[in-house]
Amino acid sequence: MKKRSISFHSEGLRLDGDLYVPDGVRPGRRLPAVITLSGFTGLKIGVPRVWAPPIADRGFVCLGVDFRGYGARRACAAA
Repeated sequence: MKKRSISFHSEGLRLDGDLYVPDGVRPGRRLPAVITLSGFTGLKIGVPRVWAPPIADRGFVCLGVDFRGYGARRACAAA
């Protein structure tokens, strides 16, 4: 399993996430995907960090994200 940090925009705000990809996936290959979220904390380091690796080990791409206004971008959300 490989983990890659990513970022994307949602309604004008930049969000950070971690993308977990099973080992041995060829570029361009399409796989089923799961998004894992941390309900209360809103951080990618909570529930996603725990559940994403075993999900990826079972052949799914898995994305964990920081909610808007949480994580490293919390100061940017108010701007």
